[in-house]
Amino acid sequence: ILSVLLLGFIWVNHSKYQRKFDSERWKEWIESEDQLNLRWQMVGPLTLLEKINGKTKEQLLDLLGEPTNKETNKWYYKLGPTGRGINYGGLRIQFEQNKSVNYKVIEH
Repeated sequence: ILSVLLLGFIWVNHSKYQRKFDSERWKEWIESEDQLNLRWQMVGPLTLLEKINGKTKEQLLDLLGEPTNKETNKWYYKLGPTGRGINYGGLRIQFEQNKSVNYKVIEH
């Protein structure tokens, strides 16, 4: 019984940080109290289901909107608070020849 309760607690605690990826909600996100870690909650499903690597810059603009910081070969999207203390998250995407070749979810 204790094992079942422990697994249930872990699942409930973990699931509150997972939210189905929604491109429109991602693009409309503003860092406000009611949506504070919305992007952080969606980044897992985004990276798992949307297959970021191999997409062109145009495809990613359509999917994610304008990045927070944009360099020629690197884009950065602010994810907001991670829900774990005072840490904030970010999504960094690296490009080669207009296609994404690498991404990293960072926490700082």
